[in-house]
Amino acid sequence: LIQSFPRPGIGQAQMSEQLNAYGINAFNQKDYSLAVKLFQRAAKANPAETSIWCNLAASSLETKDYATAQSSALQALILHPYKRDIWKLVQQACAQNAEIVLKAMTPSE
Repeated sequence: LIQSFPRPGIGQAQMSEQLNAYGINAFNQKDYSLAVKLFQRAAKANPAETSIWCNLAASSLETKDYATAQSSALQALILHPYKRDIWKLVQQACAQNAEIVLKAMTPSE
């Protein structure tokens, strides 16, 4: 399915907008794995778009890929450090990732 989406020839910004829209649609349909793939392609096409990184972080949280969620949220924060919603997303992603790290470091009995 993803291979049928537009190629860079139509323009990076336009392609990223389309991929982002497809990703939002997949997210709304609760197809989070597809949403992640679409947002990743959109981010490659236009890494300067904050909303794409936020969408990638949110969909990665849904797939429990907390490392990707954290890095994507931090990328959005770098691009737009004064937006409160991004700070909340960073907090959520970092908390989930930290929980996994702490569990891995806790000795089992």
